[in-house]
Amino acid sequence: MRALAILGFALPPLYLLMLVTCLLWSVDEPTLTAAYPDQTPRMITSDMRKWNQRAKTPDGGREGWKAYVLFPSVLSDPKVVTVKRLPDGSMLVSESVAEFWLHAAFALISLGAVGWFVWKVVTMPSPTPKWTEADRKRDEAMKNAR
Repeated sequence: MRALAILGFALPPLYLLMLVTCLLWSVDEPTLTAAYPDQTPRMITSDMRKWNQRAKTPDGGREGWKAYVLFPSVLSDPKVVTVKRLPDGSMLVSESVAEFWLHAAFALISLGAVGWFVWKVVTMPSPTPKWTEADRKRDEAMKNAR
């Protein structure tokens, strides 16, 4: 149960950090450049297996997939474009509107969770007691007694 709490606490900010970092840099994907001219692909997810755990394709590449959003068209036509390298080395491009909204919903939930946590920390009352006039007088009396 503690592991789930730690995961629930750490996942939203890490996801937002990863998403912002990925969206800042465009990537060079020749398949998308040919299929979607005048668009800048930004990777949002990829195959999580290590490079040495993927099967090799005949052309020397590795099997796997990467998902991108395309700028500036994502603002008018929201979708995720996935490029999958098949075992024979060919590339398959697919589009998904539902995956875009899934990523957007998770990003909003993560942003809300981080915002809620920051708000709770900022509005939490101080655990130290307030210094009252009686405390000041007692402290002054202790100083004078020495």
